[in-house]
Amino acid sequence: VAAINGTELAGIVIIERRQAFHGGGSHGVPGGFVNVGESVEEAAVRELREETGLSVAVANVEQLRVFSDPHRDPRRANAAVVFGAKIQMQNVALRSGDDAKAATVVPLSKLSSLSFAFADHKQMIMLFCERVLKTACFT
Repeated sequence: VAAINGTELAGIVIIERRQAFHGGGSHGVPGGFVNVGESVEEAAVRELREETGLSVAVANVEQLRVFSDPHRDPRRANAAVVFGAKIQMQNVALRSGDDAKAATVVPLSKLSSLSFAFADHKQMIMLFCERVLKTACFT
């Protein structure tokens, strides 16, 4: 999710997980599992709200790609359906919840200093920046 202030890009919304996975870092993109009776779009919107306090309409999320390497998650094989959105951040406060210890807007120039919980989260952010923001995220 891109955080926009007026017409300026403030950064990317990143969460810090309560637990690092198998020696990986603790940062990542908001996400989680699909509940029974829920579409992947509805799950993406719900997870964003639960982990960051941000609300976005299902109609305003764009599916970017499916990441399906069977080893992407050390807990078990699963696929990540990646969505992107831009959110105006004026008068909006991030509020971490669920399995997110913290939620913050990270400027593009600071993304490379983060240690991600899952190896493909960096790839997801790069894809989002390229396709949605039309810029490079990691310099």
